Amino acid sequence: AYAVISLVVRSNDGIDFALRHYDGYVIDDLPDNDDNQNSSLAKTEILKKAVAFTGSLAERQGVLTRVEELLERADLPLRPAEALFFYVAVAITAVIGSFFFFDSFLIAIAVVIGALLLPNFYVGFRAKRRKKKFVRQLPDMLQLLAGTLRAGYSVSQGFESVSREIEDPMGRELRRVMTEARLGRLLEDALEATGRRM
Repeated sequence: AYAVISLVVRSNDGIDFALRHYDGYVIDDLPDNDDNQNSSLAKTEILKKAVAFTGSLAERQGVLTRVEELLERADLPLRPAEALFFYVAVAITAVIGSFFFFDSFLIAIAVVIGALLLPNFYVGFRAKRRKKKFVRQLPDMLQLLAGTLRAGYSVSQGFESVSREIEDPMGRELRRVMTEARLGRLLEDALEATGRRM
């Protein structure tokens, strides 16, 4: 239940939080303490150490980058190390709980398989749905961009204007592109990154 709730509830981390001042919104009433600003799902020291260990292990195996890409594509506000840790924790809990609560070995195996496959299915489903919506919005976005260019806007001004007009996920991705461009990244590189992500 905690893992499902954590997928729905957004935390103040990730690129959106880090770049909040550039997007035109400011989150008030944050304490000055750096530890409180970096809020995460792992609140206790033991959980933080477990998440850090999981993250370092996954990074050595080359899994962390892949998980980060999947979470970005699905637009889930989770840190990769935390997502992996809670995925493993839920799987282990499902294994132990299923053998305690069910007399049938087959039911226990079904619960374990479900605990292992459902999170992957959910992330993949969200990513595919978001990608389809993004692709459907592409012609409208290009028409709006062409209109802004005909009206005399520069390319970057056109993208800025379109990002405010069009709804998510296209609007969100374009706002991210413009934020990265304001921070010094080439517009072409930011757009290529969006293309790879979407």
